[in-house]
Amino acid sequence: MLLTSISALALASLTAAQGHGEQFAQSMGPVAFLWPQDRPWADDDDNTGPCGAGASAAIHNRTNFPLTGGHIALVAKDEAWGIRVRISYQNNPTSEDDFEDIFTGNISAEADKGHACYQFPDIPNNVREGQNGTIQLEYNAIDGTQNISHFVCADVYFVERNQFQNTGFSAMCFNTTEGEIAPDSTPTTQEVADGKISDAPSGSGARSSSAATSAAATSESKNAGSAVKAVLGGAIGAAGIALALI
Repeated sequence: MLLTSISALALASLTAAQGHGEQFAQSMGPVAFLWPQDRPWADDDDNTGPCGAGASAAIHNRTNFPLTGGHIALVAKDEAWGIRVRISYQNNPTSEDDFEDIFTGNISAEADKGHACYQFPDIPNNVREGQNGTIQLEYNAIDGTQNISHFVCADVYFVERNQFQNTGFSAMCFNTTEGEIAPDSTPTTQEVADGKISDAPSGSGARSSSAATSAAATSESKNAGSAVKAVLGGAIGAAGIALALI
């Protein structure tokens, strides 16, 4: 049932997106959040921290985000470097000082064109259901002739894992790059901690969660990736998947 639903969603997303994928590509910087939903983008402001064009804008949308077992999905239309993710637990962060590292370092040294999913470290124990947060993405990319920092933010509302419905784009957790389909698996924070993965470091100071819950979430992500790759891969190519799924 899960795979059938995800496959149907993938097909529906593909059909709806083929007509406006190019249009969407003009409404994002080199890298953007596929999930959770990010703030509106403007080319003139995406080099301004902490949130690019959305730095001073009112927050109109918050995405439910699980306190444990979460992930983020990124889409890249151009190459980028030094991908870093931070988080703020304030209602409306306006300064770089309002954010703190949630991973132990860069989640990736380099991002190719395509789609990437990263398992998110569990949120610290002192953060409760019902609190607000903002996830910040910072990366370096070519702007004109310079390789400079870019910023984008996604605003979230924290919920317990058992209250979180993993539907829509939140279920699309798989990895692709231009010209190839990546392996089914999405790196887990434990794999990173064990030294098996080098480009998606794990977080620290997080609340404890059961191994069974983490394993189930990882298995669900793998199955989702397997289900949609065959449908989408041959139709538009791996590079196009990222934009077509939006």
